[in-house]
Amino acid sequence: MTEYLKERFSQEKIYLLGESWGSALGIFLVHKYPESYHALIGTGQMIDFVETERMDYAKAMEIAQSKGDTALIERLIANGEPPYYGDDVTWKSAVYLNYLSAYMANNPEIRNPGYNTFRDIGSSEYGLLDKINFFPWHC
Repeated sequence: MTEYLKERFSQEKIYLLGESWGSALGIFLVHKYPESYHALIGTGQMIDFVETERMDYAKAMEIAQSKGDTALIERLIANGEPPYYGDDVTWKSAVYLNYLSAYMANNPEIRNPGYNTFRDIGSSEYGLLDKINFFPWHC
């Protein structure tokens, strides 16, 4: 994709934007091909991959235990706690990630109304200065 964009827009380097997992992928891309990028713009930046995986695993285990889902509990125990290494990393991670995704999608208490910048800027993740500095650029 990078090579296509560089050619399409006749540029030697491009800017790369990555959100969440894309921010992690961006770090790897810029590290491996620094000559292709002016900068990486990371949003929703992942900062501790191993801890995130452990938290996701623990949450899946907690939910499975509360629901009595013994089949999933057995699979999680068999795989062990992340981080995983080797050829089956994706499959092991998929066990708890797919379970969490399905749980969230089917839980009426979890509502994702989509992005709404004005609503979201009011969330606790943003400090007072973030909120103040947002408006001159967007209004």
